Amino acid sequence: MRVKISYNGCLLAEILAREDADESSFWKPIAEEICRHEFTEPGEICIETEDHRTATIKVEEEDGRIGLKPGKCHIWFSPSLYGVKKLRKVDLETGSHVFYDIVPNNMGPRTIDVGARFGQTGAKNAGADIVSGAFVLKRPYQTWFYWFKYYTLLAAGYDDLTDEMYDEDEEIAELQKMFGDPNDMPLSDEDDLVLRANDFFVKRARQSVSETMNVDWLSNKLPFNRRMVNSAWKAWNKFKDVHTAETANDVIAKLIKVTDVSFEDGKSKKKLSDFLVPEVDDPEEQKKLIEKRIDEWETFIRSMEGVLPAQTEKNGEKIKVVSPFGNISMKAADEKETERIRKKFRIQPEYSFKYIQVDAPDFRERFDAYIKAKGIEVTDEFIHGSSTANWKSIIMNGLLLNPDAPIHGKAFGHGIYTARDFYKSLGYTDFNGSKWAHGEQDVGVIGVYRAAYGKPFIPKNGEFGEKCKSIVEKGGYNCLDYKSQYGRFMMDEIIFYQEPALCLEGLIVFCNKGDEEAIKWAA
Repeated sequence: MRVKISYNGCLLAEILAREDADESSFWKPIAEEICRHEFTEPGEICIETEDHRTATIKVEEEDGRIGLKPGKCHIWFSPSLYGVKKLRKVDLETGSHVFYDIVPNNMGPRTIDVGARFGQTGAKNAGADIVSGAFVLKRPYQTWFYWFKYYTLLAAGYDDLTDEMYDEDEEIAELQKMFGDPNDMPLSDEDDLVLRANDFFVKRARQSVSETMNVDWLSNKLPFNRRMVNSAWKAWNKFKDVHTAETANDVIAKLIKVTDVSFEDGKSKKKLSDFLVPEVDDPEEQKKLIEKRIDEWETFIRSMEGVLPAQTEKNGEKIKVVSPFGNISMKAADEKETERIRKKFRIQPEYSFKYIQVDAPDFRERFDAYIKAKGIEVTDEFIHGSSTANWKSIIMNGLLLNPDAPIHGKAFGHGIYTARDFYKSLGYTDFNGSKWAHGEQDVGVIGVYRAAYGKPFIPKNGEFGEKCKSIVEKGGYNCLDYKSQYGRFMMDEIIFYQEPALCLEGLIVFCNKGDEEAIKWAA
């Protein structure tokens, strides 16, 4: 059937519509067509079918802007089931960061009406009619107006991030959890140390997420899901294409959209510019500023990942927890192995530590395949320090090399940096007083890695900086071993440029002498 669309009496368009359509498929192309047009003054849009049924849309000015609102509708089709839409808009020029969630009220196979949540991303909005820090519609939309609202928002510069942020299965699981039997606690076949380690790492990740997102942990519902975390990693990996502050800020804008990072900072409020990379004239300083943002976002995303709930599966009448670390297992090291670790990495006597041996079969298989393919016969153990909030994600996913770009200002190019000395790696943890991370935590964590040492490049003639990576890759070397006696650093650094070159073997969990209560869980 033919459908005429007019605005203030002037014909805008005439399109063909299916007569056998349901409500959604009838209105979608009409809404898309109308929202292609720009309306500059108030008035009325009329939609008329060839059998003279009509619907009207009001074009109204509100807060200095022209917008569309539903009028009367006399065009009816069979009901449709509409889905949630998550739309985000970040404007780097104006500093605007807003969201609009279209939330249908569904009953069985049909949508009854359409509600919405909207406001600033990452902030609690002041005003009336607020639910969970967002404005809500006073009156829901009629279902036929669903696509008009959607395309109006796209025309206003919003991006549809539904596929990157919304996981219907997780929403259903949350409802089932909410209304399930509270006494039906999940079971696990995992050894007790794995669960204690998981609890510890999740607690620290929750602290990190709380600082960044202002999460109210009294609520059972996280403000993000697994799909949003995966989308954040996908966006973060685009830092590999970054060469300027401008391109870095484009990536950051996408990360702000998909993570809902908080703009609240205690009693004050952050601006969008607080998240961005400022432009400076000094190229080296620009690299450092970009590197800082990349590291901050990596820690944030790893923390988000660390607090995601463990997957569960039905097992007869019970719910079984799938290991929080996948197929990775752990055991406390005996005294002999603990002493070996102390001596090998020169752990100073003022620190108490527990050594947890880690069996990561997938990473070990990847490592074995790598050294076989490269013909590497010499392996060794080295250590790597990182924020405690990162470790659950690191254990599950390994140390990440992306983004792999020379812009990021690492001393020897972008690689995975390891050490021989405990004190060197301590500086990169968030342990109290750490040299480079300026940590304030009572417990630090350092990973012990089996490494494909093979044939190392050892600079002895003043070679330094990012060119060393090129020397390793073009010279047939397997890593870069920057020994302190030949260079400007006080302690050795061993850098690997391939992720499979390292396999996690253990975790050194340490504290100051006298604070052993903080690490007793690792025994």
